[in-house]
Amino acid sequence: MTTFLLIFKGFAPSAVEQAEYEETWHEWIEEIKRIGTLKEAGLLAAGTLMIPNQEGRTLPLAPSPENSTGFMVLEAENEDAVVSISKKCPTCEISGVVEIYPLN
Repeated sequence: MTTFLLIFKGFAPSAVEQAEYEETWHEWIEEIKRIGTLKEAGLLAAGTLMIPNQEGRTLPLAPSPENSTGFMVLEAENEDAVVSISKKCPTCEISGVVEIYPLN
């Protein structure tokens, strides 16, 4: 088994979409738990990320479709298995993306 880091990007549901999105998200997480591959998952709070600039000061990261919104660490047999799991992600079904990184 290989451990992978998934980074979710680019989707912020409207108030109307939020309830349906959360239900679909929880169903997807439960499916991953049944497979037994989920090790850790979490959301990143919007508007709290800071990045250093060249002068050493920190600046707020402006909201953007490229911002990371959450993460997941899971185990899978191979990259194909992780891609298959990721394709079912509710974030991807709407307008976001999932970045997949194998961990050493």
